[in-house]
Amino acid sequence: MTYRQRQQAIVIDYNNGATIEELSEKYGFTAKNIQALVDLLPEEQREIIVLRHYANLSFKEIAQMTNCSINTALGRMRYGLINLRKMMNERGMSF
Repeated sequence: MTYRQRQQAIVIDYNNGATIEELSEKYGFTAKNIQALVDLLPEEQREIIVLRHYANLSFKEIAQMTNCSINTALGRMRYGLINLRKMMNERGMSF
C-alpha cells in the first residue's frame, strides 16, 4: 500500500497566534508584503483567509456568511495558504 507524501503545511495557531506585526519582525515581512500577497489570491480563498485571520471568525461562522459548507471553507483556507506559500517562495520570502 502506498501513501502520498503530505506537503509541509504552514500552521497558524489562532488561539495563541502571532500578529502580522510579530511575523513581520520575526521573518522580515511587512504587513504590506503580506497584504499584497493576500490580494493576489482568488476571491474565494482571499475571503476565507480575511474572515478567519483578520476577523477571527470560526469556520462555522465563515461557512454561514459565505453560504458554503464548513468543509468547503476549510478547503478554501487550505488552498489559500498553499498558494500564499508558493507566492512567498517565488519571491524569496519563505520561512
